[in-house]
Amino acid sequence: MSHHHTFAKRLIAAEHVDAKRKERYEMEMQKILSQTLTPAKRIAYAFGAVFGLAVGVNWVVLMVTVDMTGEYETWGRAVFGIFGVLGLVWAALAGRIAVRGRVDLRKDRRAVARLVWGLSLLIFITALFVSGLELRYGSGRWSVFILVVGLAHLLIGALFVSRSLVEQSELSIRAKLLEIELELTELNEKLGRSLG
Repeated sequence: MSHHHTFAKRLIAAEHVDAKRKERYEMEMQKILSQTLTPAKRIAYAFGAVFGLAVGVNWVVLMVTVDMTGEYETWGRAVFGIFGVLGLVWAALAGRIAVRGRVDLRKDRRAVARLVWGLSLLIFITALFVSGLELRYGSGRWSVFILVVGLAHLLIGALFVSRSLVEQSELSIRAKLLEIELELTELNEKLGRSLG
């Protein structure tokens, strides 16, 4: 164990945390970080889970059953498999949210952002590859269009991830402000008791 970790543990142990304040902080943080779903949103997440399951299973079935031969067979099956896994991961995430009936704004939103970024990146890489194949073996007319579609997906993914990072920063700021507010409340109560 490093000196830094030992010092940090001693510092944390030395800090007096009022149990009532800690409980209140955790309750308030739960309100900030947890969003209860309306029945309509819950149904939407359930539908999203079923859709993700259908899409994921479809891609996995295609990976196994599509007749691919030639030098790009392994690459094609890998792409189908990755699309399948992403669909199944989305199904699990949306299903868990639907069953729970609430969204954890920190964990769930971060997971969705990672999933969207992974999908956007995969679509972009696939578009690059297909655009190259179209240029090499096809007429070349669709090459630029395919590349633009891939870039559009990458841009959408980047915007989604940027929005998620801003939301995560806002949540961190709200958590710190709540902590400061509770500390000030406790200091005010102590000051009131000492003066009274």
